[in-house]
Amino acid sequence: MIERKLHRKASKNLNRKMGLTSTDNMIIENNDDPRVPPIAPFHTSLPDGRDVIIKSMTDIQLSETFTMIQEAAQQSNGFGIDEYTNENEFREDIKGGYCFAVTIADSNELIASFILAISKFYRGSTVADPFIIVKSTERRKGIGEFCLQNAVDFASDLGFIGMYIDCFSNNKGMLKIIENTGGFARVGCLPLGGQMKNGTIVGSVIFYRDLRREE
Repeated sequence: MIERKLHRKASKNLNRKMGLTSTDNMIIENNDDPRVPPIAPFHTSLPDGRDVIIKSMTDIQLSETFTMIQEAAQQSNGFGIDEYTNENEFREDIKGGYCFAVTIADSNELIASFILAISKFYRGSTVADPFIIVKSTERRKGIGEFCLQNAVDFASDLGFIGMYIDCFSNNKGMLKIIENTGGFARVGCLPLGGQMKNGTIVGSVIFYRDLRREE
């Protein structure tokens, strides 16, 4: 549900610090892999009480995430219709990101994903840009807000000092999630953010959260 803008530069210093392999190298297939940092896998519960596991994304889950993004774009829900022409373009765009899957604990069903990338709005490698998508059948259940809060927490644990979000101006649901999560300041806008399925061009609203205050 949060739009794109993922940086292609790997955060190699953060990789070494946390022992995490980013998408520049591979997607973790086994969550017992010693390269996965202590923050994942993480067992927790959704707002509706269901038990979930947040873990490093597998290659198959990355493909599932791309499919969810394409479906969201067709619904004009947080992603532009021409954002990605194919999966390879999507994978290239998220190089250097930290990919996490939210799965149901007892079935391993993927219901949401979030990726932490290096922000294009900061000339360095210590500000995060979150990329969040929720399965269409799981929306309106508080999972978007759940993912954003965990993205903030994971970014802080990974050593990021701040977080930028750009959200389509017509994405009322995501704007409300950002407001409900708290801690974000509206710092600007882009008049041309992306194109919807019906051809309409919408702007983007830019938000920032300082993670240094939460150390």
